Amino acid sequence: MSDPKLGTLAVHAGEGETLAVPSITTPVYLATTYRFPDAAEAAAYLDDPEGRWLYARLENPTVVAAERKVAALEGAEAAACFASGMAAITATLLSVLRAGDALLLSDALYGETTRLARDVLARFGVEVRTAPLGSIAAAAESAPPRVKALLFETPTNPTLRVVDDQVGSPTYAADLAGALLDLVALGATGTVHAVNEGRVTWCGFARAIVAGLGTDVEVVPITTAEAARPAPRPAFSVLDADRLAALLGRRLPDWHDALARYLAAGR
Repeated sequence: MSDPKLGTLAVHAGEGETLAVPSITTPVYLATTYRFPDAAEAAAYLDDPEGRWLYARLENPTVVAAERKVAALEGAEAAACFASGMAAITATLLSVLRAGDALLLSDALYGETTRLARDVLARFGVEVRTAPLGSIAAAAESAPPRVKALLFETPTNPTLRVVDDQVGSPTYAADLAGALLDLVALGATGTVHAVNEGRVTWCGFARAIVAGLGTDVEVVPITTAEAARPAPRPAFSVLDADRLAALLGRRLPDWHDALARYLAAGR
């Protein structure tokens, strides 16, 4: 047999023992194809592929290990890994829906997910229904039998739905800590409210954060009823910081200033 050429050596040299080394953790397998010891074993794959490896698109030891870990963590029978979220959503919906079925969507979803449902699945006879995210459970409960799948996201991307009928005073922890240290140094006692100046709804606060970060995220205002949170919050929770001002001779900075400093500190 002739000596192997440079290309053969570059691909296969030194791998005989390496492939047999029992690693403590699953190695990252980058190969697209796998080796069979003989033709009979290759033929056996067609009848019983379990535990055998042919091509990376069909099975990959690293991916299989990851899928088994996810299934174990979730207490599920099995799991499947995909190259992207849209690949996972598409494969899932195509596996459970057929012409004449209906799909129930929340009204706040990733844009491409909505486009898949309305522009692709609807063309093949799937009815697409939508319901507000806050009432998605009730919509699913009352859905007719032909609704075969429910799809929602929480948190939604790239849309944030934030309560706009509750008002508060966002407070920077650094400002609060400084005020508390000053109060301790003064020996102050009793109830003292320490908050940044100003007031805003939580939706307005979220919009200020998005603007401060310079990100392209839509913030959608909703009501407390639409949020459907199990723990109710007061509509107005702005605290009176007059006693703090009297004790310290100053008030905490406005929340706009506090937010700007917080965002700058994180950059």
